Amino acid sequence: MNWNKPISRRTALMTTASLPLLGAGLPGIRAAEAAGAACSGATAPSKPEPVALAGPALLEAYMKMRARTDGRVAPSWMDASTYAFIEGETFPLYRLFAATWYQYKRVSPDRYEGAAVEVAFYLDIETGEPLETLQMPRKGHVVTVPRYRAGPTKTSMELHSATEQPFGMAKEGGAFFRAGVARSRTDVGHPTRDGKVFNVTDHHETRVIPDAPNAPGFFYSEWIIRRAAWDAVMDPRRASAPTEVVYSSVAAYRPWMKMEGVPGHTIQSGLGATVERVEDFPAGILELCRKYHPDLVEQPEKVFAAASA
Repeated sequence: MNWNKPISRRTALMTTASLPLLGAGLPGIRAAEAAGAACSGATAPSKPEPVALAGPALLEAYMKMRARTDGRVAPSWMDASTYAFIEGETFPLYRLFAATWYQYKRVSPDRYEGAAVEVAFYLDIETGEPLETLQMPRKGHVVTVPRYRAGPTKTSMELHSATEQPFGMAKEGGAFFRAGVARSRTDVGHPTRDGKVFNVTDHHETRVIPDAPNAPGFFYSEWIIRRAAWDAVMDPRRASAPTEVVYSSVAAYRPWMKMEGVPGHTIQSGLGATVERVEDFPAGILELCRKYHPDLVEQPEKVFAAASA
């Protein structure tokens, strides 16, 4: 593929068409299918109805879908396609395999606090092979694709929050982030029930004002739809519910892309899941995690414990 030409509609459809097929192996989607929520064409989908769930009860339901409520480590994964969006044109960049491990505890009825570890793998968007270099659009320059692992990073969750604080992820290195002040906002809401499936949406955004004079700023905004079996989420005996994640985001170019002077940003969309065990990751993501981050696969609790010691 010529990376300096905008992607055609046909190529975009072919590149992303396989993403829904990943759902066949997701525990969260299997739960939905078992509940009769799959839209295979044989039956019409049911109509989502609003659910009278708010405050601490909604936060607990959401945390069962995002992570866990019992303090244990919760793994999740994402498979997404990433593009550069420049003056109305879309250019393919890479396919992203990502995994996140969360560990939270409830500190008040309206707040959870904890930590997260994130890893990511950048793949050729057509072949799926790991990338070592990438030719960027518009300028045509070739950049080295770095490996990414961040954390454990302190994190917190409320249904609605707005904060301003030093950007904690800047320590992960200049290839990904610049030091500065982060202004962040989170909103969780719109709970609905679709037959035996519970849906909730969340929006997270961060804008970093860099410390260095004249340095480019950074922004990241994501929108997520989470779906899980209603009975699993509402069961007071359960600390988590396998959950399907539908994800999209926009973000500024990362420093490693060396896109200074080029207008635009990146866009991303994909599918993922919160799962009970790391063995429930798709085979390709699990293989890469085993190869490069065996500590997170085998004993994630020790990773978090060492960071908090």
